[in-house]
Amino acid sequence: MRLGVFTRIYDCPYFPDWFDAMRFQSDMDYELFLDLQEAVNAADFVLFTDIDDIPRTDFVENAKRFGAKHDVTGFSMTFIDHHGRKLPGTFGKPGVDLGKYNVYGLGNTVWRSSLLSRVLKSVDLYDWDMAREAERLGADMAFCHIDTVKYRRYGQNTSKLVKLGNRYVWEV
Repeated sequence: MRLGVFTRIYDCPYFPDWFDAMRFQSDMDYELFLDLQEAVNAADFVLFTDIDDIPRTDFVENAKRFGAKHDVTGFSMTFIDHHGRKLPGTFGKPGVDLGKYNVYGLGNTVWRSSLLSRVLKSVDLYDWDMAREAERLGADMAFCHIDTVKYRRYGQNTSKLVKLGNRYVWEV
């Protein structure tokens, strides 16, 4: 299985944390892409990650394991502040209404490239639109409760979180 890891590089003081985490993955058999179309064309699966977050060392390993089983897999995340300190709460809840909420983000999700190619022909690169289109296409979508990412909450982070039960999801 060929895994492409896609991220966007932007002016971010947290990049060194992300870079160090990706340098020490338990499975280093992946290729990093800064162009999404190149990743889709070159890899069997594309793992989305964000440079202001910190992936766990088994992020790539879990992406391959679950990517081999499903078209799309979102992963649970813990929250950290801008200093990297743990915050209360956990992200992700399976089975949410994708018309109202999203758990398949651009920092915690692995996609089968053949599906992602079809989805990107229909929608812009917005995680909630991508997830809804995948659902419409009948994709096998899963959510894994393994906390694979430390999701950084800080002033420039604009995602709107809502609490459903004891877990958080993004509101669309």
